[in-house]
Amino acid sequence: MIRIAKPEDINMITKLLCEAFDIDDDINDVLSMISPLENTFVYENEGEVISIASAIPFTSGDKKGRYIYAVTTDINHRGKGYAGVMLEHIINYFSGKVDVVMLKPAEKTLFDFYRKNGFNDEIYADVKEIVFNGNDVPEKISFEEYKEERKKYTDFSFPENVMEYYFNAYEYCALKGDDYLVLYRKLQNRCVIDEIYGDFYKINPAIFEGLNCEAVLEGKEVYALAHFYGGKFNINFRVPME
Repeated sequence: MIRIAKPEDINMITKLLCEAFDIDDDINDVLSMISPLENTFVYENEGEVISIASAIPFTSGDKKGRYIYAVTTDINHRGKGYAGVMLEHIINYFSGKVDVVMLKPAEKTLFDFYRKNGFNDEIYADVKEIVFNGNDVPEKISFEEYKEERKKYTDFSFPENVMEYYFNAYEYCALKGDDYLVLYRKLQNRCVIDEIYGDFYKINPAIFEGLNCEAVLEGKEVYALAHFYGGKFNINFRVPME
């Protein structure tokens, strides 16, 4: 049986997420990731939660959508098709309620799995190779400043509590220039840029000194997959570099 998660499910949800995504066993952190709990679906079998998936709301202009996140199944029940049944249920559940359901596969090997479950390649990220050749020194900003500055470049937005959680949890640095905005995080010996808006070629390379900053080749690269309920449309969302 598939149903909306209840407060009494949180311990099992926490266990499944911690095992699947290698996060600390902190219920508060898990709740922040999927908040509110009503955004999460669970597959219950003989009183046990064995598979979960969250559907975080987002907006893009006048379009409403759900971002499928934290899809995982108990290790003892994998390979039995539960995740596929969960995705089919979510697609049907939101029919007539939103314009699109989208997700980002955790690994490239999962793209085919999601395509078989009704998702397509119509969403891309326009990404270009980063060339540092400017002299503009960015100004580091707070989450509040980032949130307001970001509105100048994109209308794609998750709920504020979700954005703030990830901004703080991943210790993001938001850098603002006169005509660009960059969100990046340090990850061991490299730097991962998660959002770039505007004329980012003006970024001073000294910001990333000593870090291996990843770049993406010129052109379009598939970032996410989507299921559209009506005609396809462009979605202006974050540009990943990882």
